[in-house]
Formats: sequence, C-alpha cells, structure tokens
Amino acid sequence: MSLNPNSTKKCFMIPVSHSGNTILLPDGVVITIGRSPESGITDLTCSRHQVTVKADYSNELVSVKTIGNNPSYFNQKPMVSNKDYCLRSDHIIELVPGKVCYKVAFTSTKEEPEQVMSYFWKMCGSEELLMCTSSKFDEKRVKVASFDLDGTLIKTKSGRVFAKDFDDWELWNDCIKIILRNLNANDFKIIIFTNQAGLGTVSGKRKVDGFQKKIENILNLLDVPVQVFIAVSNGLYRKPSPGMWYFMRERSHAADVSRSFYVGDAAGRPENWKLGKKADFSVCDRMFAINVGLKFYTPEEYFLKEPVANYTPFMFHPSQKSTENLPNLEIPPTSQEVILMVGLPGSGKSYLVQKYIKPYGYCIISRDKTGSWQKCVSLLKEALKENRNAVVDNINPDRVSRERFIEICVQCNVKVRCFIMDVPLERCLHNNKFREIFDSEHEIIGSSLITSYKSNFEPPSLEEGFSSIVKIPFVPQFDNREQEHFYNCFLVDK
Repeated sequence: MSLNPNSTKKCFMIPVSHSGNTILLPDGVVITIGRSPESGITDLTCSRHQVTVKADYSNELVSVKTIGNNPSYFNQKPMVSNKDYCLRSDHIIELVPGKVCYKVAFTSTKEEPEQVMSYFWKMCGSEELLMCTSSKFDEKRVKVASFDLDGTLIKTKSGRVFAKDFDDWELWNDCIKIILRNLNANDFKIIIFTNQAGLGTVSGKRKVDGFQKKIENILNLLDVPVQVFIAVSNGLYRKPSPGMWYFMRERSHAADVSRSFYVGDAAGRPENWKLGKKADFSVCDRMFAINVGLKFYTPEEYFLKEPVANYTPFMFHPSQKSTENLPNLEIPPTSQEVILMVGLPGSGKSYLVQKYIKPYGYCIISRDKTGSWQKCVSLLKEALKENRNAVVDNINPDRVSRERFIEICVQCNVKVRCFIMDVPLERCLHNNKFREIFDSEHEIIGSSLITSYKSNFEPPSLEEGFSSIVKIPFVPQFDNREQEHFYNCFLVDK
C-alpha cells in the first residue's frame, strides 16, 4: 500500500543519537535502513543492510526485522535475527547499541505543536523533601525506573568529586538519553531519588533556586517526563531510609516493586572493583534498594551492560536482633543501692532507666539534665543522704568517669551495681539514626561522637568497686508496625 497523498498522517524514524538522518516511512512500504549516505549512518559496526522496516498507518505500528550481521536492540535487548518486532510511537530501536538509535514517530499536520516541558516544584514532608514533577509526567504508571542523580545520571564536567557550581555537570554517558526515552516509551515512570542535605542548612537554603535550575536543565536535556525527589535533611527521607520511595508510592498509589528497579553508584564496591577504580564512598544506594525490595544495578551494570561487580558484604543487618531477654534486674533491692549505667549513646540506657527503674522511685541522675558531671555528683550525695536509691544515667565510658561516683558510694557505705549495655557499635549507630527520625524531642548526636566514645571505651570490672556487673542486651519495643518496619530497614550507610 502506498502513501495516500491526501492523508495528513506521516511516519518517521527520527534519530535520537549523534548519527543518522530522519527517514520518512511510507505506509505499507518495506524499507531497508543501514550504513549509507542517504541514512547519514556512518558507524562501521552498522551493516549497509541492518534492518528492514514497514509502517502500518492504520494501526500506527512499525514492523522491524534485523538482517545485519550485528544485532540491533529493542527495549535494551538484542533482537533475534529475521524476527518481526512491532514498534509504536516513541518506541526506540538501537541499530548500534548506544550509538545509532531511532525513535518511531507518527505525526499529523493537524496536530498542535508539541508543548515545551514545564516543571512543578513543591516542598513536602515537613520541608524535608523537595519534589519536582515534569508537566507530562504520568504518576499512574506502575512500573518504576528509578535512579540516583550524582554519579549515576550525571557526573562533573570538571572531573572533580564535587561540582564546583551548578553548571559543572554532564550526562554520565551518552546512552542515558536513549535508554530513558526507551523506558518512557515502554510505560515506565522515571523517578530520581537524590540526597542533598546541604540544601537544608541555613547557607544551603540560599542555593535552592540555583539547584532547581540545574535540575530543570538536566531534565530538558533528557527530554522525557521525570519526577525528582530531593531529600534536604538527614531524617526520614534520606537514603538509605526508604522514606522517599514510600512518599512517592503513597502519593500516586501506583508502584509495582516486582516490575521496578533502582540504579545507583553508592553500591559498597571495594577498591579496584574494576582495575584502577576507587572504592565506593558509600553503600546507601544498594541499601535503599534492599529496603524497598527493588532490583538493584550500578550505572555500569545497567547502562553499559558490564558484569555484576563484587561488593563488601554487610556486617550488620538491622532485622537480626538479639535473641536474649532482659536478665533479672533484682529491682526493688533489699537494701539501699546505686546503679551506675554504662553504655554508648543509642544503646538503650535511658529507655531501660525510664521503663524498668524509674517506676520504683529511684532518683535519676543524668548529665543530659544537669549539664555537668559535678552537678551529677552533688545530686548523688543528696540522694544518698536522704536514704534514696539512685541511678546514674550517663555514658560512663571509662574508669575515671565511674570512679567519682563509686567513691561517694564507698564513703556512704552503699553498694553500687553496674548495668552495662551489651550492644554493638553498629546497633548503637542504627538506634541513634532511628531515634533521630522518630523522636524529634531527643537531642541529635553525631555518629562520629558515638564512634569516638567506642574507640576510648574501657570495660568496667569488679575491681573498680562494683558489687556486681549486669550485662543488658538491647530488646527493642515499638509503638506501631510502621516504626518496627523502619527499624528493620538499613538507616546508616557507612
């Protein structure tokens, strides 16, 4: 069937790569496309007769068949030689993977000119999450192709680790535009999840406008509808926490994890995972995917089809909690006593004190409340003079910090027991992050401070003057299932 000259409909193969000319496909006519002056294709890996194509105007389909020596790709998979594939508008075929790529386009002269992409910005999640949505983005699609930004979709033009300004970027690889367009044509919604905690600081807030312009420039270059989620704090939405994914899913009510995936460069790969490559700075992208249940790829694996690289196994899994129960605390005691708590921040000291010791009338002494160890010592002296039991709820990480309280107990002839929180450093760091997310009233403690306490920690001994030393495992309890679910997720990525 030949093209009706009175018809306003036309079909084109439009190049979406640096090589190739636009090719008109008449209705029902078989056309051979390959390397030639007419097609504008010069890549030597493309045969002179690479594919045959035939347009079907009535159904708006293009039938494609590979006949060349090297395979062409459709939907990122090699096409079987001499097998027909049906392409619709916006579907992309890669005659040479990543290099010579064409988009199918059925057009009509009566159609309105295509509108320029516009972007809608919104601050969400108690101003901890910034969201950008393209004007043509379809939230109801259930297949999600999600990506990290820096080191995955873009890299710095300068070659520096961190961009020197908002213009210091370029696509991570030229094939990204083609692959994202192909995903869009195959009914994926394209999502970007990126950590940008610096934008949440006082100085960072002054740079938000510049960052937004950078995002819009990136999306204009990609030229596909995209939704971007930007975590501007260290709380619920920062990867590896799955908060951004859940916000996206609840907003659209459309996300099928089994048909979705996530690509990111923070994958925990060691030094020389590929010859000459540095170790990944983090493992947060891999953890994020695990938290959500998404299939995970590195940029090299997904965009370049490289083999799966090794990564350093996780030594800590939040869901693997202690199977021990709390020991017999022997409270209330048969005689006056002092309990000296020992344990890192995040080990559960204060929770244990509030739930299991405070109800029995103990005087609770804490540096967090008094502000200094000297005031803690004074309060302990007063409590013992009043014949009260007392608990010192401090970190007490070394012999010197414990000695000042033990001396008072010896002077007053009161026994002192040591309750040491038997909790690994990794669990303390995890608990600290969990507390930061769900307990806004608790003072935020930096992970470096906890690590510092651990490096200088001196285990308590009976020789210090304790009547006994009781090891306390961490036994978590939760207010609801949501909290328990988040607790079982990776929250700390280093």
